[in-house]
Amino acid sequence: MPRTSTIQTSFPLADDGLPQDYLPARQFFDQCGRRYYTSQSAFRWDLRHRHENGLVASGAVIERFAAGTRSHPRLLVSESRLIRHWREESQARAAGRR
Repeated sequence: MPRTSTIQTSFPLADDGLPQDYLPARQFFDQCGRRYYTSQSAFRWDLRHRHENGLVASGAVIERFAAGTRSHPRLLVSESRLIRHWREESQARAAGRR
């Protein structure tokens, strides 16, 4: 019997099946990313290093994989969680914990 895993999330789902407050990465950048990033390249860099910079661990970015694949996930970004992540990182640095 093949081994499968189910990922449970606590994110409420919108009508289209996406978690509420999350937008696909391209749509996020077009709608509100320019407020936070100086360029699309800077945004892409953050997404490319999402595991190292804590974006995935904080829930600011979630990955959606197509059924049966583990490559090229669809990235979803939450503006509120991204801001909270940056605020917590800034507070940690100010307190000397990082």
